[in-house]
Amino acid sequence: LKGKVQCVYLDPPFRTGEKFERRRPFGTQGWKNGTPAPGYKAFNDKITEKSWSRMLKKLVTVSADLLQDTGVFCLHLDWRMNAQARILCDKVFGKSMFLNEIIWAYESGGRSKKTFSRKHDVILVYAKSRKYKFDLTRVPLDRGTVRHNHMRRNVDENGKMYSSIMSHGKEYRYYDDEPVYPGDVWTDINHLQQKDPERTGYATQKPVKLLERLLLPVTEPGDLVVDLCCGSGTTAYAAEMIGCRYAAVDINPEAIAVSLSRLKNANVTVECSTSSDPAGLTGWYDE
Repeated sequence: LKGKVQCVYLDPPFRTGEKFERRRPFGTQGWKNGTPAPGYKAFNDKITEKSWSRMLKKLVTVSADLLQDTGVFCLHLDWRMNAQARILCDKVFGKSMFLNEIIWAYESGGRSKKTFSRKHDVILVYAKSRKYKFDLTRVPLDRGTVRHNHMRRNVDENGKMYSSIMSHGKEYRYYDDEPVYPGDVWTDINHLQQKDPERTGYATQKPVKLLERLLLPVTEPGDLVVDLCCGSGTTAYAAEMIGCRYAAVDINPEAIAVSLSRLKNANVTVECSTSSDPAGLTGWYDE
């Protein structure tokens, strides 16, 4: 796959210090009679900073090698290791290839009383070269759902609603039925709730809508998408939904099982191969 991939998305361990399990439903009613579902090891996120840095360096280097000249790399993290990751990605891809630091903000989870509550993830986006592919028009938003920043609301002579603002004596109109496009702060995509039908029981699962927004501007149907830490298989599922080819890799057999089950439930025929070291990552992980 070297030099043939259009987009690599990475959602590696965040170094939270936790051990995560996947809760599998059982019985005809799922969580039968209120009894907790049995847990199966998802991944161990108790990683030393040295081991984590070694892991990420290999993952980012492999990702860069996989990408073609038009390719784009997306690295999903949170506040814990974001700064270190930015420095590493600058070295591997080059500072000039940095495109975005996307803030995915959400309201789920607990609230801190000792700090401002940490309610966002960070997605670093890099291009392989200046030939990178990007088409923002593939992810339009409904203008009616976007904040209008104190613009005046009006109706034109044809009865169409719009917002307007005056600048240097000129009126600028923005009609409700015209699309607007995302910036680098995303507040309209929610975390998956416990009873969300998307949920697989796999820890830290990301919503399909998030991956579709990342993939659509940087791919076209038929392009190849790769996820080297596929977890619950969201990237593969999203790629399938938008007509891309995909390869999903993980060192955890439970992740592969979840991803395969998810794709088969969507009536997708997939090929599966096993390897003790699917991405050349031997030695990166110290438990």
